[in-house]
Parts: sequence; C-alpha cells; structure tokens
Amino acid sequence: MPPPPGRAKPSCGLAWVQDTALWKQTSAEFSLDSAWLDGKCLVVKIQRSGGCVEQQALLVTNGVQNKSLPPQRPLRLLFLQEDPCRGLLQETYSFEISTLGGGDAFVIQLEAWPKPLLFKP
Repeated sequence: MPPPPGRAKPSCGLAWVQDTALWKQTSAEFSLDSAWLDGKCLVVKIQRSGGCVEQQALLVTNGVQNKSLPPQRPLRLLFLQEDPCRGLLQETYSFEISTLGGGDAFVIQLEAWPKPLLFKP
C-alpha cells in the first residue's frame, strides 16, 4: 500500500493509515510478541500461522486522540487476508509514526500490547 496522499514514502518502511472503516475490520489472527520505538519508527514483532499468502501489515488509527498530557493515540495492527497454510512465521514490521502527533510527544496505545509507548520527537 502506498503512503497516504500528500506524504513522502516513510523512512521506516510502512506508513500508518487513518481509516474508520479499516479500524472496525477483523484482522487475520496473529500474536504480538513485542513492540518498541526506534527513533521515528514503531517496530512490532509478530507470530502468525501461514506461508501461502503474502500478508500486508497495516497500522491503523481511527483518528481519535485521547485528551491527556501527553495525548494518547489508539492504534491497531491489522492483517486483512487469511492464510490457510500452517507454518509458524515470525515477522517484524516497522512503521513511520512521527507524523501522528503533529510534531508533539504522544502516547501510543497499541491494541494487544499491554504497555503504552511514549513517542518524543
């Protein structure tokens, strides 16, 4: 998926997407093993079953920003295709998130990850 309109290709590899319809979609199953910040990037390591279908990871926001100091941004990782194969895959994805906060610090509330992550530009 190309970066959202008006944005250059992200340095981390993948761009986040703001889309209320995608936010409500069901994801193919995966487990989130770890999540961390690396500069301007949110990096996630997942496990999933598969091997037949090339999956595309999406980092989705519904556009809501919780009012707090610093503000909080709910995010969720989404895989739209089911993969019928049963191989155990470990994959790492990196997403450019620096534009999510408009240049300010914010807290990432990543669905299925118990710890909030503080992003400071």
